[in-house]
Amino acid sequence: MIIKISKILLLGAVFFSFFSGIAFAETEAVEEKMIIHFFHDRLCPVCRNAKNFIEGLLDDYPQVDLRVYPISDTAKLHETAQEYRVEDYRIMAPTIFIGENFFQFRDFTSREKEMLVKAIEGEIVEAEDCCLVGIFNTEISIKDLPLFVKTSILGFLDGFNLYSVVSLILAILIVTVFDSKKKLFFYGCLFIITAAVIYGLGFFVRLGIIELSLRQMGTLRIVMGVVTLCGGLFLARKWWQFFKYGPVSHLSDPSLKQGFKVPNKGTLLLVSYIIISAVVVTLIKISCFTGTPMAFASILAEAGITPGIAFMYIIVYLFFYMFIELVILTGAILTKKIWFAGSKLITWVTFAGAAVLFYLAFYYLFS
Repeated sequence: MIIKISKILLLGAVFFSFFSGIAFAETEAVEEKMIIHFFHDRLCPVCRNAKNFIEGLLDDYPQVDLRVYPISDTAKLHETAQEYRVEDYRIMAPTIFIGENFFQFRDFTSREKEMLVKAIEGEIVEAEDCCLVGIFNTEISIKDLPLFVKTSILGFLDGFNLYSVVSLILAILIVTVFDSKKKLFFYGCLFIITAAVIYGLGFFVRLGIIELSLRQMGTLRIVMGVVTLCGGLFLARKWWQFFKYGPVSHLSDPSLKQGFKVPNKGTLLLVSYIIISAVVVTLIKISCFTGTPMAFASILAEAGITPGIAFMYIIVYLFFYMFIELVILTGAILTKKIWFAGSKLITWVTFAGAAVLFYLAFYYLFS
């Protein structure tokens, strides 16, 4: 009888140990689960590359739980930052929380990939060096360069993006239908100055423009889509006029030339159109590419210069930020007569411009 009881107790102990081991293993697995909080913007290429890279690691790291949020959800971002005890951060995409690590990338190269892998494996990764800049998937250190050169490089790289260039080309294509270099210069400069002022206020004066633009990102994209669609319709109409009459004869015929004289109401409409385009495209760009101006702000803070000198460097930064647009505008003004001298050239350039704008309108409204 005692032997039977001993066997029963032994069997019970074995079952208890077995199921306890399973429960402990499950508890340990739950405890080892690593959550990645990923804040992104759907039009941000750095976000897209980083997200695709992390998703590609999920099979190799089954303990990872990727949770994706829009960067426009600033309440969730602030809540997550408090949870991870992160105080020194800006609202930018992408923002990533992994274990004890916090990342805000301005580029996504092999270095950033290595940082993510190390963080997923439980290592504490050093903060990104603000003096490392990415050029054609290669990182170059600008740490030992003079401050003016650093400013010029960072400003130029920051302005090297599709958003502002496409918007300026849109403005130039619309103004190109006017037989006036003065109007081309005025409207082009209006766009450049407006974009530079909004960008400077958003990043360096910190009036809450970044957070406001993120909260209204859906509305801003709709506005940009409508603005771009209107530009496409305008250019499509001008292309048909060029195709039917030819741009040279169109401008030389007094009866047709009246269509190119912009009345006061039309001038106001065009000015409003270009200002809205510059403001909206800059606000959208601010939400997607914040790393470079943040790096520049850090460099200025470490330089130990007076506010007046820092302001002058900000002006230099904004000049090089708009440098590509200035080159495009200057080229358009100098070659304007050549454009109109060849009727086929301006006709089909206008057609291509309309097609590009229709594509961008669809991209902003439906992607």
